Amino acid sequence: MSKLMFTQFSALDKWYIEQYLRKAIKGRFPMISLSKILQPVKMRLNSQEYKSDIPLVSKIRFSDGQIFYRVAQPKNDVFLAKKGYLLVSNINFEKGAFCIIDKETVACSTDYQPYEIIYSDILPEYLNLCLRSDAFLKNVAEAKPKGMKTRAKWDFIKTFSIPVPLLSEQNEIVNDYYAMIRQANDIVDLSWTKMDEYYIAELQAKNYRYNPFLQYSFGFVNFKKLTRWDSWTSDTGVTSEKYDIVPFGQLIFGKPQYGANVKGVDTPCDYRYVRITDINEDGSLNEEIKYPKTVEEEYILHENDFLIARSGNTVGKTFLYKDEIGPAIFAGYLIRYILNTDLVLPEYLLYYTKTDIFKNWILKNQRIAGQPNINGQEYLSFPVILPPIEKQQEIVDKAKKIANQIKNEQYQSCCMFEQAKQDFENAIFGE
Repeated sequence: MSKLMFTQFSALDKWYIEQYLRKAIKGRFPMISLSKILQPVKMRLNSQEYKSDIPLVSKIRFSDGQIFYRVAQPKNDVFLAKKGYLLVSNINFEKGAFCIIDKETVACSTDYQPYEIIYSDILPEYLNLCLRSDAFLKNVAEAKPKGMKTRAKWDFIKTFSIPVPLLSEQNEIVNDYYAMIRQANDIVDLSWTKMDEYYIAELQAKNYRYNPFLQYSFGFVNFKKLTRWDSWTSDTGVTSEKYDIVPFGQLIFGKPQYGANVKGVDTPCDYRYVRITDINEDGSLNEEIKYPKTVEEEYILHENDFLIARSGNTVGKTFLYKDEIGPAIFAGYLIRYILNTDLVLPEYLLYYTKTDIFKNWILKNQRIAGQPNINGQEYLSFPVILPPIEKQQEIVDKAKKIANQIKNEQYQSCCMFEQAKQDFENAIFGE
């Protein structure tokens, strides 16, 4: 059914009708335009002025708004964003790629736009959740020109409005949301504690807890033995009363290999692009599939290739490739190791790296100047408690059962996340 509509010529700012046909989003509270809530930040640095101690944004994950950083020298100008600013991905605005900056200062490419929150009667956390809600994102999708890949510029974003209750009500709604999120996160944390406790018991390992505040002490070091200029000692903190401890470098063939430095794209090809941000904490892959713009044979993954993240807030994340995943190559911030399966079972090593034994070694050994980082050579020294192959298999069999229990509990956690999101939307958009 066609409709005849009239609008003033002076009010026209776009030559597509979707913007004018979209249904206005409705809420239970007064609607406030984003033009009154946000103000674009124009503070830029050229690439020569950029300092590497400022975190550089790599990605905002759609599913939860988590922000990832990378270590690189930008080729072009960057925006500077401060703590409390809203950061928006210009090219993924309609997918919910927003976050509130939680560091004092970050830098980002012009694919992102920082916004200062100028409306005093709105909580940043409430704003973030509201913008990421299904109701708001659906409204954005309806307004976007069909078939066009446009950047979400300010003149587009400012046309939207959101419901804004009183600060006291915002605070209550946000607190209810995060209370359920904490419960969901507790389920996941307790789940992985089971794996940790099992490994520590079976390996008769010391449950080493790294305390960064205890690392600074007075001592003397032979200058010839210095290999790094940060606070570090050769004591791994890993012990076992039953089994040998072997450096990881003795369990692999060849040298560490860094991944491909190519762009991830949405255009499907025969190979998936495995990036740090695609890997879940349990070692599985998420559903945000990207494909490499080009494929080079040297980066193609093979059965039992072991990947470790080398930088950013995901340093130490691990992934075991299996052929059943399908053809794939790996990205540059991952390091590939080819395991000697006569000495170590790949699944044994994967589960081992999910325990505090490995995670505390990461905390102790990562370089913290700029971004956390452990390079390919440094990983070769991480200590692996190594039982005989038969015992490793026994541990893997039990660990797989624990991992299945964890998956069930993670499903319960995911349901709680969805319920928290639904409750939030009902509170502000419900009848």
